[in-house]
Amino acid sequence: MRVVLNVRAERYRETATNAWRTFVRSVVLPPIGCSALVIATDERRCDGTPQRAIATAEAVRPGRVLPGYGLICLSDAFFELVEARQTLALLHEAVHLRLYDGRLAANYQIIRQLNRRIDQATEFERDRDDLAIEMLAFAQEVGVDKFIAALPEGTSGPYLEFRAHFYRNRYDQARSPSLALYRLFYRLLRAELGLRVARDPAQREELQRLQRQYDAEFVAAAGNDLPWFRTQQERLLNVSVDTEDPDPDAYRELFDRISGLLGPG
Repeated sequence: MRVVLNVRAERYRETATNAWRTFVRSVVLPPIGCSALVIATDERRCDGTPQRAIATAEAVRPGRVLPGYGLICLSDAFFELVEARQTLALLHEAVHLRLYDGRLAANYQIIRQLNRRIDQATEFERDRDDLAIEMLAFAQEVGVDKFIAALPEGTSGPYLEFRAHFYRNRYDQARSPSLALYRLFYRLLRAELGLRVARDPAQREELQRLQRQYDAEFVAAAGNDLPWFRTQQERLLNVSVDTEDPDPDAYRELFDRISGLLGPG
């Protein structure tokens, strides 16, 4: 697969090139073919990159003239990482590319076709849509982390330590209180994912503490909706990437539910 690394400024070109070469040399069992690399500085390619993201990835379909390629957008935050963490960030995005047109294609296809609202007039609408997208993409995070956790310890160990913030971070809980139940569920899902893949005893002990805390808080808040959420929790955490066969499930139920929420008042 031809890979395009998109950076936001020309000054990052050399660093991005070196980071990709280091990744290719150092990762055992690279998840995608990566013999061809192009560095681009077109900001429009990556307009949808979330503000706090280090990097994002998508597979771009072939056109009438140009072949398809894998696009990895690198934010400014990527270039603040030390080299070893840049390699792990690229590994994460490379596995996204592997799954994009493979095992989890149905889920990625929804995001590819998604028409985001451009007339979001309120903070609630922005927060709602951002959270809905994160919930839709959670199946991908499960797939990527399970795939890498199965790699040799020399690769998977540092990667799982690198991902620890995703399993533990509460993110912004103060905004849009009417979304609090779904934010709490997202915290619980991330802690549960960490427990599915983490091996380090100290990390597992911390995640077990968080999981118990988040689960108790969620049970108290979910009320009669608890069985529905438990069904979604089970389905998402059991996403499997141990086969190349396409998964027909798009895992969009949480996205649909959150997208339909109306703001306060």
